[in-house]
Amino acid sequence: MPHRLIPSSGEPLAVIGCGTYRGFDVAPQSEGYRRLPGVLDALLAAGGSMLDSSPMYGRAEAAVGALLSATPARSKVFLATKVWTRGTRRRDRADAAVAGAVRDRADRPDAGA
Repeated sequence: MPHRLIPSSGEPLAVIGCGTYRGFDVAPQSEGYRRLPGVLDALLAAGGSMLDSSPMYGRAEAAVGALLSATPARSKVFLATKVWTRGTRRRDRADAAVAGAVRDRADRPDAGA
């Protein structure tokens, strides 16, 4: 799979990733949830590494965290999330939100569970 370099770090990132908006917003123990390890395996087998999520995607971030905490694949996955802010000084709020998300989830991908 083709990769591009992240400008700030030089880290290679596959050009195709996996969004989690609908497919990962499933209840634990559901049939949909039981399919998710196969989705993650397929992404990694194809050379992908990016999982894109958001706190606005219902249970998606919790599902991603639970899946990654149950597999050694965590070190191979690049996680992306969203930050929503309003009003003045949005940049300051966004920076604080990102710092909080990184602090809460960097080593604990199940923090949203």
